[in-house]
Amino acid sequence: SDGPACRRQSRDGIRGSSVTGLSLTGVQVTSNGNAVGEAGIDLANLLGTSAWSGVTVSGSAEDNVVIRNTSGTLNSLAVTGSTFSNNSAIGNDGFLAEASGTASMTVSVTGSTFTANRGDHFQAAGVNSGVLDVTFTGNTLTGGHPTALGQGITINAATGVPGYLGTVDYNIDNNTINGAILDAIIVNLGTSAASANMRGTISGNLIGTSGSFQSGSKQANGITVDAHGNG
Repeated sequence: SDGPACRRQSRDGIRGSSVTGLSLTGVQVTSNGNAVGEAGIDLANLLGTSAWSGVTVSGSAEDNVVIRNTSGTLNSLAVTGSTFSNNSAIGNDGFLAEASGTASMTVSVTGSTFTANRGDHFQAAGVNSGVLDVTFTGNTLTGGHPTALGQGITINAATGVPGYLGTVDYNIDNNTINGAILDAIIVNLGTSAASANMRGTISGNLIGTSGSFQSGSKQANGITVDAHGNG
């Protein structure tokens, strides 16, 4: 590190594998990567208990933050007062958390700002038998990416045959969302076995600005809840 602002012109800004208890305070990760697969923060199998506060990640090549766990338990990742914004023309999500295999993840994002991320501002995904517990509350989401694809919130559990086998719990509460291209909020239980569960609350969100045409979602819905398969 060369101080509070860490800059690299290629690859990931922060990369970790099988890390337990990563806490970040006041960290800035800016303009990292120049190709698909390169992120601001890229973590595989983040475990234990982690707290991030005042973190700023912007201008990444693909995802600003991506956390993919395939096994083990992330007891808690609590993100507060942070900013994720302005990934590149080949960018994807502002923040992606994925539990696959036998992983269990508990993720909370509160009081944070998401702006001009090309894909989803925030996505949490369950795959295989992965277990997710997601809280996304009191955040501010704004459009602005010049080639935006999503700019909303996605919670999904989907996989191929024999289907998703895990459980997703979610709370999406009291967020302010403007400028989504697709659904401002979508929760989607995809192909699933009978044992799969997806349950949660969507409450108190302010979607769009009154009197501003298509400010909630340009091409889709304010809120979409989908269920497929046998879950």
